[in-house]
Amino acid sequence: MQLPRTEQDLDLPAAQQTSTVSEDRCAACTAVSRRPRLMAAAEIAARLARSRQRVQQLTEREDFPEPYQELGMGRVWLAADVEAWIRIHWRTG
Repeated sequence: MQLPRTEQDLDLPAAQQTSTVSEDRCAACTAVSRRPRLMAAAEIAARLARSRQRVQQLTEREDFPEPYQELGMGRVWLAADVEAWIRIHWRTG
């Protein structure tokens, strides 16, 4: 696939044609789109409609996925792992 070399190649209006689209910039955009989706305790709590304290208890379970990374703000998990765990283990109600 041929990447557009200039904004003219993108068929932008003349007023928006101000710079060249570099391959590095396109590669950076592709890299961003390949980043894994992550969930922290707050996102898991929102997804399950439970408190962050309850999520803390759930994450201590042996069957809960291992964190993807531990950051200064806390642990984060791969969203796909959390969603798979929810499908298998979570009971609503």
